[in-house]
Amino acid sequence: MAPTELNYDIYDKELLAIMFTLDEWHPYLLHATKPFEIWTDHQNLSYFRQPQKLNGQQARWYACLQEYDYELKHIPSASNSKADILSQLLWYKNAMPPNDNITVLPEKHFAKRVSMETVLFEDEQFLGEGALPISCKMTGVALQSSMNECIKACKWKDSQVERLEKEQPHLFSSDDGLLLYEGHAYIPPDPKLQEEILHNNHDAPVVGHPGIFKMNELIGQQYWWPTMLTDVKKYIKGCDACQQNKVSHQAKVNPLHLHDTPTSPWQDISADLIGPVPESKGFNAILAVIDRFSKMIQLIPCTTELTARGLAELYHNNIWKLHGLPRRLTTD
Repeated sequence: MAPTELNYDIYDKELLAIMFTLDEWHPYLLHATKPFEIWTDHQNLSYFRQPQKLNGQQARWYACLQEYDYELKHIPSASNSKADILSQLLWYKNAMPPNDNITVLPEKHFAKRVSMETVLFEDEQFLGEGALPISCKMTGVALQSSMNECIKACKWKDSQVERLEKEQPHLFSSDDGLLLYEGHAYIPPDPKLQEEILHNNHDAPVVGHPGIFKMNELIGQQYWWPTMLTDVKKYIKGCDACQQNKVSHQAKVNPLHLHDTPTSPWQDISADLIGPVPESKGFNAILAVIDRFSKMIQLIPCTTELTARGLAELYHNNIWKLHGLPRRLTTD
């Protein structure tokens, strides 16, 4: 049992045993053709025979029980010794996990926060007679120091960045070992580092798989590299979740309809013109006529300048005289 389940009331524990059993035999009991019997010595289950105000767990159990067709029967403990003995063993209570000093929400589940103090006034006229500077405190989520260390460890630069540094040096600055471009940390051309930033700003649960421009805006609040927008587009196009769940704004294509299976030969045929092919005896194309029932094929030499009248004559002289008029002709 889970630590939380150890705190259930006795009638909840007894019903929990039934739910465990139903879950274990779920494939056999869910669509049973006849009602099945549940034999139990849990007399306290009579609590649920009266209308009760259910809690969340009991309501979920109630919804699950509606899927089964069962009949509950009570059997005294004296007659159910094989099942009852399992809970009477001496080692049973000692084997139960301790249920004290359990932290439901450990510290690791809370985001670490830092407090930054900004001094508003530090003029001599406000600091007289031992007065302290007037300040306010702003709280924000701490940035990952490991990410900054990885950025600092990568020393090489993109050729485009080196050119921009020479042409427009006023756009670049340095802060604690980080190269800044217009106030945003420059990310060196390290594929693993860039992929980690893309992952944190797209796949994280708090982000929620944003689109191209929203994701580019999120990354641009802190970071920058020359091919950032291109990399964002590639990352989103390669995201399986986005491709499966994104809304299509294109016009819907008409559904394809399968042909009926023919029941006799040469009643349903298809035709296609193949060419141009190397010329032979004045012909540079082939008219292929296939019977969809027998898969029999007739190849008729022709030219690429074949007209509708010429096609009808070829069909009359080569197909119709042998097999008659078909019910359906499929061609492109």
